[in-house]
Amino acid sequence: MFDVWEGTLQHNYYDQRNVDAPNEIFTASEWNRNQDSNSGVGTLNTNSVEFDAEIFITPNPVLTDFQIQNLKKQTSCRILNALGMMVQTGTISRGESVQIQNLNSGLYILALNSGQYFKFLKK
Repeated sequence: MFDVWEGTLQHNYYDQRNVDAPNEIFTASEWNRNQDSNSGVGTLNTNSVEFDAEIFITPNPVLTDFQIQNLKKQTSCRILNALGMMVQTGTISRGESVQIQNLNSGLYILALNSGQYFKFLKK
């Protein structure tokens, strides 16, 4: 079963039932009913941005600290938890380590000021 998005539908062929109530329940067969196979329904679109592919976190998974390899200049960074909440901020320069021993084990995202994002696992 799927919950319905609470906004207005942009195209009437997504759902012919004219759902008025929020959180209306659909079955999988109802959700796929009357969809145009050429419409791209079910895909998300984001703007693509090219970055230098040589930048990476090492080691990954991380125990207490990590470095950003091939970082060209000092940059500010944020660490986000799996829910997207900021748990740490700072500035990092080439060759420096980011200390994360105070973080719980789990999946995190390093967000650089340049707009680059890196996933890492804290052991």
